Amino acid sequence: MSKIEDRAFIDLTNLKTIHLKSNLLANLTINMFSGLISLENLYLDRNNIENIHLESFKNLVNLEILDLTFNRIFTLNDRVFRSLSKLIDLRLDFNKIESIGDETFYGLNSIRTIDLSSNSIKKFHPLAFNYLVTITSLDLGFNDLVNISEFSFRNLTLLTTLDLGVNEIQSLHPDLFVDLISLRDLILYANKIEIIDRELFRNLTKLENLGLSFNKIRFFNESTFFSLINLHTLYLSDNLLTDLYENIFAGLIKLNYLYLENNQISFVDKNSFNQLDNLKYLYLASNRLDYLDSEVFNKTSDLVNLGLENNLLKTIDLSCLKKLVKSFAIGFKSIFKF
Repeated sequence: MSKIEDRAFIDLTNLKTIHLKSNLLANLTINMFSGLISLENLYLDRNNIENIHLESFKNLVNLEILDLTFNRIFTLNDRVFRSLSKLIDLRLDFNKIESIGDETFYGLNSIRTIDLSSNSIKKFHPLAFNYLVTITSLDLGFNDLVNISEFSFRNLTLLTTLDLGVNEIQSLHPDLFVDLISLRDLILYANKIEIIDRELFRNLTKLENLGLSFNKIRFFNESTFFSLINLHTLYLSDNLLTDLYENIFAGLIKLNYLYLENNQISFVDKNSFNQLDNLKYLYLASNRLDYLDSEVFNKTSDLVNLGLENNLLKTIDLSCLKKLVKSFAIGFKSIFKF
């Protein structure tokens, strides 16, 4: 089906859901959805939609889910969603969107989830998301973002998940996340980030998962993670880290998983892992370690898995492992138990 006549649904005033997935629709016209005043779910994914008329959704006042995934949408008119005050879930992933205006999402007063991943977004207006005060999940992964304004995520105090992974981001303003007091998952992997400001995470006290793998980070200040008192998992693999200094992970009192593989780490201070009393999985594989201090794991007695394969270690002072009473991995396949 490549076309739906205007007012084709005019008499379906009680209809709750329409599935129009996997058709050949190219345009959403002004009166295509006239009459659908009770519609709650509209699935338009996997079509050829390029154009959405400014008035296409004007009658869908009760819509809660709008799926436009896998189409060919290039631009979104400002206020195109203004009638969708009850919309909860907006799916726009896998399109060709290049930019987001300051009023693109105007009127989405109940929105919780917006997925904009896998587009070609190079920029969005600094105020594009500021009035989405109900949003809990925002996915901007797999785009072409380079610079993000410090004002981009202001007022989003209910946001729990933010995905900025697989972009071209080079730097992050210290105040970028200042209002994200409910954030639990922050994904920043596969960008070009070189420096993390020590103030960047200062208000993220509820954060549980932080992904920074596949960047170009060379070091962290010792206070960088100090506010992340609820962090469970920290991904730092595939960066350019060379040294783990004393108290580099200070503040991470609930950390369970620490991924540091595929860096250039050649030095680990004996106090690097201080305060990591709950650490259970530590991965240091594929680095340049040729020595481990005998006291380096003294504060990590709960470790379940320690990965040290593909380093330059020739000998290990077993006293540094004496408190690791559970199993740990070293080398390619070797498992030692105490």
